[in-house]
Amino acid sequence: MNTLTKSITTVMLSIPFLTTCGVLYKGETKKLSSVSTIFKPHQPTKSKNIIEPDIVSQVGETEIKANNITNENHSQAAAVGSILISSARQNCGLGAVTVDTELTKIATQHAQYMQYIFANVTPTAFNAHNEHEIAAIKQWTGQNNPYFSGVTITDRLANAQYSNRFYGAVENISHTVLFNSIGKVASPDYVAQTLVKSLLSAPYHLRSLMLPTLSHTGSSAVAYSPHGKVADKSKGYIFVNISSPTYNTHHDTVQGIFTYPCDNTIGTHTALYDESPNPVARTKRDLRTAPIGQPVYINIPSAQHIIVRNIRLYDIQRTAKVKVELLDYRNDPHKGTNHELKENEAFILPITDNHKSCEVGARKGLNCGLYGHSEYKVSFTVLVDGKKLEKKQFTFKTGNVNY
Repeated sequence: MNTLTKSITTVMLSIPFLTTCGVLYKGETKKLSSVSTIFKPHQPTKSKNIIEPDIVSQVGETEIKANNITNENHSQAAAVGSILISSARQNCGLGAVTVDTELTKIATQHAQYMQYIFANVTPTAFNAHNEHEIAAIKQWTGQNNPYFSGVTITDRLANAQYSNRFYGAVENISHTVLFNSIGKVASPDYVAQTLVKSLLSAPYHLRSLMLPTLSHTGSSAVAYSPHGKVADKSKGYIFVNISSPTYNTHHDTVQGIFTYPCDNTIGTHTALYDESPNPVARTKRDLRTAPIGQPVYINIPSAQHIIVRNIRLYDIQRTAKVKVELLDYRNDPHKGTNHELKENEAFILPITDNHKSCEVGARKGLNCGLYGHSEYKVSFTVLVDGKKLEKKQFTFKTGNVNY
């Protein structure tokens, strides 16, 4: 018999015109027995149950007239987001996440709850994961909102009688508002892909999306006309993803050193502009004006604690070392909270202050994290449980510069 602690996890990301929020929820302990799977990191896995990931690279139009984008859930865009999450996991050796219609319905109704608010009012304080009534905007929140389905993600899963809720779930939400003076904004498919890449460049989101136990997923990508904005020149998007383990996967783990990005990962974001909880709170860095590069997540599930040393991040194209900082349990600014890092995981944070990686616009020639469409070599050693020293080396490639 095995012991399982149920957990519902949500986290917050916030960059200009992009927001995600969250809280960690813990529930009762249940005794269950099942067969677990041990994955080998960096060896891509296959699943016959997931849509082929080439849809992600064929998102079609990247720009559309704002008044031609319907204010509804865009199922194809939601699928693009789910596929990107699944392929990112598979390419680094984890199991795929398969589309779950129950989770999709829960995610969609919560996205519509948020859509109803943002289309009617501009909140000054708002927790995207909670559906509680807010006195200042009472008319559009809580049970006054026609899409209300439960105050917390725990409530929403329970109210929907979601069959796998006892094994935990992670919820990630991204929200962006776009404006263009000639009325052409990013398409739903393109926005969904971009918002998922943002989640994968934010440490606390990334670690939740790379849990080996996850098996099922559901996403929603809702478009709306933002309150107080010119309708034919603006468009808001809300992306909600909920992923969950199942009975057959809730004990799954990964063998050896797991990383994301991993060897041959391509198309990552170049920069992180903000996240809450703030991964660099200890240094008081303002990520909005001084972003860092795509973080590298390191995890050894079989270890009690790890110490990462001898870190080297090398820009192959420019033959230059990139300055880095290590974030782990020893300097975790959120130790003692629901978001604290475990002793067997760490992040390499590229410090790109001297980079001139912004390619266009007012920030051209300034710091936009790592350089776009560039290959980077990562190497480090890990002291495992104070006894064994392991080495790791791999390369990954960034995609377009993100602003």
